[in-house]
Parts: sequence; C-alpha cells; structure tokens
Amino acid sequence: MAFLKYDGKIWQVWTLPVSAPETAAQFSPQEIDALHGWVSPTTILASDLQNAYWLSDDKPPQTVALKEIYGDTFQVMSSDTLRPNPINADLLLVSAYYLKTPAGAPPDSVGLNSTFFLYEVLSRRRTILGPASSYQKGAEWSRDGQQIFYTLGVPGKVPLSTWSMFWDSTNPHRFNSGANFVIGK
Repeated sequence: MAFLKYDGKIWQVWTLPVSAPETAAQFSPQEIDALHGWVSPTTILASDLQNAYWLSDDKPPQTVALKEIYGDTFQVMSSDTLRPNPINADLLLVSAYYLKTPAGAPPDSVGLNSTFFLYEVLSRRRTILGPASSYQKGAEWSRDGQQIFYTLGVPGKVPLSTWSMFWDSTNPHRFNSGANFVIGK
C-alpha cells in the first residue's frame, strides 16, 4: 500500500505491507502532492503541480512535465487524476478541466467544464475521449484496462451517473446512478 506522509514541511510517498503496517517506510524523498496509482509492483505514478513522476524502488525516477501531458487545452489542478492503464504502462487516463469551456458545454458552479483524455507517454499523443457537449469527471480504468468508467453530469445541476465506454471511446452507455466510481477487487 502507498500513501502520502507529511513530515512537517513536505509530503512524500511511503509504503507498507498490509500485513505489517508497523513497517511503513519512505518510498521516495521526492516532494509530492498526489498519488495516482501503481504502474507496476515497483513503480508508483505521483505528481506535484508541475510534473508527473514515475517513482520506483528499482530504477531512477522518470519525470514528465504536466504541461506536456495537458497541452494547451487543459489546466493543471490539484483535483486532477492521472491513471496508468493496468495492462499498458505507456497509456495514461487523465481527468482534467478545460482551460476554456467548449462552446455549448455545460459549466459547473465556477464556470469550468471537465472531461477526460488519453495520453501516450512514449509518443506524446493526446486523445480527448469525453464529448465536448457534456461534463465528465473521475475517469477510472476497469481492472482489465479495456473499459473506462466515469461520472457524467454537472454537480448541483443534474443527477450524476456513472457511465462506461471502451478505451477507444466506443459503446458509451449509462452504467449506474451515482458518481465517483472506484474499481476494486
């Protein structure tokens, strides 16, 4: 299990075996603001407001500027999520806010619109998956990495529901009522 621990000055990644929580140890001295998930059994994806970090206990950390991932279309915010695909570590699923709300898209209470996109780390390619005419957030991979689950609807304006689609954006359909779906065992 990985978690963030505050040392009085900065947040850092720590890990512990679930069977022995008293053995928690620092995983990386890197200052971090958010954890996004395990990329492999030895590598964690984390970020601050400038960079994404692939922190590992068996190789040097890798860094990619969030500006590279987001491009000129999205704004970096602390509420964003970057989710590594469970079967393809090169593929990130990013939930973020647009810098400029697309025409006809519903804004939230502060005038922002959210969606999700894929980012291929090696090719540096970005593909927006959520339709620009709606408001989506909280995208998560299915355990097999083939489907994406996400919340559709503007908070406070319409009932929120969880939708799913395949990773190539085909077959979008309503999955269930409610929001912020989490994939478990």
